[in-house]
Amino acid sequence: MKLLITCLCLCLGLQVNAQLPSYVPASGIIGYWPLDGNANDISGNGHNGINNGATASANRNGTPNACLYFDIDYVEVLNLPLNLQSDFSFSYWQKLNGFLVPDVIVDLNQNKVCNGTPHIWQWGDSVRFGMCSTDVGSLSLGAQSQLINNWVNFTYTHTGGITKMYKNGTLLFTLNHTWPLTSTAQFTLANGGNTLGVLHGQPSDIYMDDIGMWNRVLSESEILGLYQAISVGVDQVIEKKDVILYPNPATESVTIEVPSTFTGSSFAISDLTGRILKQGQLASTINQINLNELSTGVYLISFGTENKQTLKIFKN
Repeated sequence: MKLLITCLCLCLGLQVNAQLPSYVPASGIIGYWPLDGNANDISGNGHNGINNGATASANRNGTPNACLYFDIDYVEVLNLPLNLQSDFSFSYWQKLNGFLVPDVIVDLNQNKVCNGTPHIWQWGDSVRFGMCSTDVGSLSLGAQSQLINNWVNFTYTHTGGITKMYKNGTLLFTLNHTWPLTSTAQFTLANGGNTLGVLHGQPSDIYMDDIGMWNRVLSESEILGLYQAISVGVDQVIEKKDVILYPNPATESVTIEVPSTFTGSSFAISDLTGRILKQGQLASTINQINLNELSTGVYLISFGTENKQTLKIFKN
């Protein structure tokens, strides 16, 4: 009996640990690899990777055994159902421990063939994004001085020959390029995963964490949510103590419904550092607030005096 209970507890524990974090979009997900000491996919799609020597380490939050450290190692994830000419998104976290030219950070291709597929590597004095096999047309993700010993989130999306790269939730650049047609895809972390030069002969000295891939273009709010670990729902309605805020995420304006006791009270919208960007008054129980002057991001709206309320606004 004790053995049965123990087995049940272990199974339940494994099931709980396999759940996607709430801020990770589940729609269209191909796989999600938190790299918690292994290369397992916790999306439920079974695309487990192969860990070739990377060791468990503390992640960006200081949690032990919650990311992988690579020096001469790599992780491969094979046979993913993705055509590189179709819509997709790819996201990951990195912290460079050393800068080694021309070593590879993420290599996305089919069947280990280097033929202009998406490629992130160290070149010159920066980390570059471009086509495997050439640095022509590649774009910088940041200088080595900015990336060494710093955790950074990179997410890129592709649709219709246009790739957008985001750094820490903010659009960094747009690249006009049509990737090769593929029937499947695979990626290699922290090493070259293609037949250019010596296979797996370009190892990075790097920490990596939270790899995600989707068969659609993530919204800017979803990308920001991955960086800030914030859950974002489409047209999400926030209700708190008789207060309703919608739509959320919002594009041009947001509507806030409040009890009559808040009518006439002032409101303030601030960024996450506390800097106030917009102020006004709740003139009635239903108020529409224009957001056009705000950039894409996450903001806080506060209102009331004795019974102060604070809610998050996601701006697309």
